[in-house]
Amino acid sequence: MSALLSSSEKLRVKALLHESGDVSPAFSGDQWLLPWLDIYLRAGDRSRVYWQTHGTGGVLAPLMIRGAKRRGVIIRELRFLGTGDDEEDEIATEYPDITCDGVAPDAAADMVADYLRQSRGWDVFLAEAVQEDSVLGKALDRCGGYRRESGLRYCLDLRSDFEDWLCHLGSSSRGKFRRTLRRIDETGLSLRLDLPANEGFEELSRLHQRRWEARGMRGVFSSPKFCEFHRRMLAERRLGAHLAGLYQGDLPLALWYGFDFGGVRYFYQGGFNPDRADGFSAGEALHLLMIRDAISRGLRCYDFMKGGADSWKARFGVSPQPLFDWALPGKSLRGAAVRVALHRAPDWQRSRGVA
Repeated sequence: MSALLSSSEKLRVKALLHESGDVSPAFSGDQWLLPWLDIYLRAGDRSRVYWQTHGTGGVLAPLMIRGAKRRGVIIRELRFLGTGDDEEDEIATEYPDITCDGVAPDAAADMVADYLRQSRGWDVFLAEAVQEDSVLGKALDRCGGYRRESGLRYCLDLRSDFEDWLCHLGSSSRGKFRRTLRRIDETGLSLRLDLPANEGFEELSRLHQRRWEARGMRGVFSSPKFCEFHRRMLAERRLGAHLAGLYQGDLPLALWYGFDFGGVRYFYQGGFNPDRADGFSAGEALHLLMIRDAISRGLRCYDFMKGGADSWKARFGVSPQPLFDWALPGKSLRGAAVRVALHRAPDWQRSRGVA
């Protein structure tokens, strides 16, 4: 059964997330989802958090049911917490996955697949930006879900030495990056790490919004919910949230916002000063410095996160991995209609599993 996320149910969900926080994936655990529960939860959302013990461990899938109007019809969507918000407010939760606490990934995938096959009360399970080799991806594949490629994960495996990393790049990128680093030194630009949360966030918001508003677009920092969420992430240092910037004196040329968690540096959002371009990519320069800093701290990956096939993120010698959107029709009349629609859609392909 699903329960409305009342105060008591919300506390139960928070307790489960907190209990498994040390082993949860970055964006499917308590550090990311607890602020979301406080800021984004809607009155009609229903808990469907799946927690199942297995031996001395357990498996956690932080799910909910949320109604959404599709072509005039209310569809009950089974989703991960942290997803399904209005586009102008969404925090773009990527890589949703199952928490496996002492349970082998294949066994966890079987457990979640069995649960989804037997579960009722929803019309379609939706998950975006899922990694192909994730536990969630395996579970949905075994259920006979439908998937479509939705982008690429640009995650850079870091070497033990920055110079070694540069040497392994293609000649064009290597030459360009060396020129960029020389210019940083020649012009006296400086990297500032761990900027004050309030002032840094305000500056990041201003630079980011200026760029998007110049295109006639709204920009994510115009959302009060989005800003409240990330102010809290920074204030509480959740997922190791921090701000950094490339400065010329006291003038910010580019700002960087992201997370250091589980040996990975995640780049989440950035902004640059368009008035000080001068044929020089301050944003690219800042990434170079943040990669060098990540290597010096012993981090194993620098994750640019999701991008398109022609993204600028490919310049950094990344081997992109595909990300998928998944849709699994539920055991209902509307679920059957969803299945027909997915079967007819050319961009959705059914997986090999048997529902």
